[in-house]
Amino acid sequence: MQNLVRLLLLAVIASPLCVQKTLAQNPLAQNLPAQKPVAQKQPDPAPAPAPVPVASLHGIVRDEMTHKPLAGARVQLVWITPHSKIPRGTTTTSLPDGTYSFSQLTQHPYLLVATQPHYLRRTVFASPLGEGQLELLPGSDRAIDLSLLPEAAIDGTVTDASGAPIPGVSVAAIRERLTHGVLTYDYTDDGTHQTSPPAVTDPSGHYRIGSLPEGTYAVLALRDPLQTAPTPSATTAVDNGSLPVYLGGGFSLAHAARLTLNPGATYHANFRLTPHKRHMIRGALNFTVTPDPRFDQPIASLDEPFDGPRNFQPWNLTYDRRKATYELGPLVPGDYTLTLATGLDFEKDLYARKTITVADTDLDHVDLTLSPRFSLNVRIITNRILPRGEKAPLLRLHRDGDPFTESGVPIDRSGALAFLNLEPGHYTLHLIAQEGISIESARFAGQDVLARGLTLKGPSDAFLEVTLTPRPPR
Repeated sequence: MQNLVRLLLLAVIASPLCVQKTLAQNPLAQNLPAQKPVAQKQPDPAPAPAPVPVASLHGIVRDEMTHKPLAGARVQLVWITPHSKIPRGTTTTSLPDGTYSFSQLTQHPYLLVATQPHYLRRTVFASPLGEGQLELLPGSDRAIDLSLLPEAAIDGTVTDASGAPIPGVSVAAIRERLTHGVLTYDYTDDGTHQTSPPAVTDPSGHYRIGSLPEGTYAVLALRDPLQTAPTPSATTAVDNGSLPVYLGGGFSLAHAARLTLNPGATYHANFRLTPHKRHMIRGALNFTVTPDPRFDQPIASLDEPFDGPRNFQPWNLTYDRRKATYELGPLVPGDYTLTLATGLDFEKDLYARKTITVADTDLDHVDLTLSPRFSLNVRIITNRILPRGEKAPLLRLHRDGDPFTESGVPIDRSGALAFLNLEPGHYTLHLIAQEGISIESARFAGQDVLARGLTLKGPSDAFLEVTLTPRPPR
């Protein structure tokens, strides 16, 4: 009996294999009832994946001017996945009747782009302002027709004074635009069309610039600054002063002939490059205070307020730190405003500006004195004549030689204001206000400066006192 109890205990703690072996060896244990195997629970089958809702898109590609369908246009849908941040796209081609279609589209913000040779690229945004991407709702079938505008183009040849072609010269079409009342020139467009880079003349001197939207352009020939290996003839043209030469023979964009381009038309502009002398500007730099020890070379800018912009005229600045002398150029004849600064911090760096005229020779001894910018405190006596609820009058301190603009410091009822970032020079006072208000008197350092203006050489503890009057100016 004791042996049977031991066998039962072994059956509880031993593995099934050991129990089976023990039962087989012991005759008494063989009379015990067999144990039923425990059934293993099977896992539930995985549910079938729910179908992903899809959308579709279709439309017709047409010529914007003739409204005829365009076959073979490349239509692309581009999207960015949230995880990869890498643009992905799917592309189709319009059929002979101009139709295109996309199907099985999942929900993404899309960008729709259509291109066709000799047409401007068309990009469709969510809003008419050119913002936002398209959203396709699940299960929707959206229709978007695309109108492509024919490109304008400019072509021609570039030759030297003898008529020989000059290869390796870049020709650029610079678009003229009026932005907030300011006339600007740039390579860019209105954001809906691709930018056309400069075209480089081939061995026969020929060039062609395509993919231009309609507008007014100034066309110019220049050596491409990104061109790493210009041809010898192009280098010679630059070295002897032939470039940049603008259409019409002028030296600047202000003198360049304009071309007004219409969609689908090709215009011809030939360049005959003739040498023009260019000159250098040299001088010494003086500093009213010791510049920052990290100062290595001045920062230069060149403006031409009297002769229009020469934004594409190549020039260089070299500076001898030991001698504190500089050389700038080469420059074609014209009027310039030269600005030199020790850095870009308006409150700490030193600054000088001078208007110069380049004629038929180099300019030497164009010395500049760099000094810190400073401020001038102003005390306004308003006599309580400022109108309530109307636009505040502006007080402008105008430096001789600077272009005049309708800007200034607002005058409020506190009667205190300050002019910041001033530089040495002679200034005059101007009031920009509605009728009925004028300056009665202006005094600085005990002197009347209303009629003759004031000369500022640096910071001053004196206040500029200005009295306003409701009477019209005398």
